[in-house]
Amino acid sequence: MEIDGKYFLPKSPKFYKAKAIIFGDSISILDEEDNLLEESEVSKVTLERFSNSITFRTGSVFSPADVRFRWNFRDNTPMIFEKIKSTKSVILLCIFLLPLVGWFSITKVIPKIAEKIATSIPETYINELSQNALAGLDEFSFQPSMVPDSKRTEIEILMDKSIERLSIGNGFNLIFFKSDVIGSNAFALPDGTIVLTDSLVNKLEGNPEAMLAILLHEIGHVEKNHGLRLMIESLGVGIIFYYIVGDVPGLTELITGSAFNFIQSSFSRSMETEADEYSLESLEKLGLSSDSFIFAMKSLVDENDSNSDNILSYLSTHPGIEERIDSVKSIER
Repeated sequence: MEIDGKYFLPKSPKFYKAKAIIFGDSISILDEEDNLLEESEVSKVTLERFSNSITFRTGSVFSPADVRFRWNFRDNTPMIFEKIKSTKSVILLCIFLLPLVGWFSITKVIPKIAEKIATSIPETYINELSQNALAGLDEFSFQPSMVPDSKRTEIEILMDKSIERLSIGNGFNLIFFKSDVIGSNAFALPDGTIVLTDSLVNKLEGNPEAMLAILLHEIGHVEKNHGLRLMIESLGVGIIFYYIVGDVPGLTELITGSAFNFIQSSFSRSMETEADEYSLESLEKLGLSSDSFIFAMKSLVDENDSNSDNILSYLSTHPGIEERIDSVKSIER
């Protein structure tokens, strides 16, 4: 028997047009030039639960072109699972329960686990993750900063003195970039690197306390391990999705990269609230008013409103700014 389809490399979205040939108890995967890509005993391949793809022991996957195609052999799935799948009532129950279990795991369990794991990741790995992220900034049209050295030094001194007064500890450094894509923005990497855009520096020119509020917000992200937690949560979402629907090639990446962004944005909002509270508490310790924080947030809102068609609305790492301003005002009352 010969079946046309696609052959996916292990743990990769890369694929080749190929064909599967079943002969006796063995199955072979050949490319368009009849070169052997994979070979295995039929008993050693795994049928995916809710698709017609098969997975080899090497991790590679063959997906038939005809979605209606069904293999005429049984995989090594335990018989008890086969019986469960054949029971209609159990299937209906699973269809109802799986989304609930997945939702609870994603919104409650995974964040708690991520919070604990983030504190135990070795510093060498944290530095490597951050440097890799920094190296990828060119993909988002980041250009060398035009902020004068004197202004950079002024902001660095402002941050360093505040950190010293708050007894936070060292390990934070500033990097400046120019970007027309994300406009006035700032973000922190897990290793303590804080990135400021030229547009943000120019917008808060003459208001160092507002700039400090932004810096303290980003420091809060680092101190709370938000970057690491978000990475771990994203990985956990992918694992949950894999066990619910199986490893349909490319589908996990698609879902975790789009639909689950709504879930991840709620995680980010929770983290933003923590970072906001950290900034406000730090400003209070320094004897500064929360008005500085509100001014900084309003500056971002004004720019976002005037550039609503900008890609910033999609890339922004600070969702719900107006909501956060209202939250600060309610605390003051």
